[in-house]
Amino acid sequence: MPEYQKLATQYAADTTVRVLTIDYNDANTDVLRSWLQKKGYTFTTLLDDGYLARSNLHTYPTTWFLDPNGRVVFTKVGASEKLVEEFGWRIDMIRKPSAVP
Repeated sequence: MPEYQKLATQYAADTTVRVLTIDYNDANTDVLRSWLQKKGYTFTTLLDDGYLARSNLHTYPTTWFLDPNGRVVFTKVGASEKLVEEFGWRIDMIRKPSAVP
């Protein structure tokens, strides 16, 4: 999660990029909010409404990169040791419409 925070911080001023996470574990939003605050995480965290199970998603983390039209253009399954670098080049590719299939 610290790497996601670095990524969110890096793009915080960019209105075209949003870093979101989905919490599938904590039904108690107070506990989640407290944990995020304690860790210093400022990225937006959505609560799973069962979507992950309905999508048969069982690998965490799974990261989706969406273009400005909401179309998934990259999917990263599993962790990344160089998350900020790897995700950064993917974000840059999405910004260049001619580079995205």
